[in-house]
Amino acid sequence: LRVMEETSGQEIGWLLDQWLYQGGLPVVEGTWSYDPDESTVQLHLAQVQQSGYRFRLPIVVRVLAEDGSFIDTLADLTQESGDFSIAVEGEPANLELDPDTWVLMRSRLRQE
Repeated sequence: LRVMEETSGQEIGWLLDQWLYQGGLPVVEGTWSYDPDESTVQLHLAQVQQSGYRFRLPIVVRVLAEDGSFIDTLADLTQESGDFSIAVEGEPANLELDPDTWVLMRSRLRQE
């Protein structure tokens, strides 16, 4: 652990704690909406697993445009729930959580 922390320059004890010593799997539910006046997507994410433990989850959010292009941004969900604002150039076609499946979790995301 010490070598990994020294190499990365980051404290990662939380990572080992939540994935090695805590039971269960994170379950994330979210909603999103487009705000045309601000050119932003408003995203709300919440951990809803029954275990009571709240994971620290750095989740990639992919914003998909109608033409197939996309931007990826990071939503660092460090508490039970969080609100995120993502600047966009136009109304998105859709949003995806963790599109490359980096985080071991179940998730549901819907547009409001």
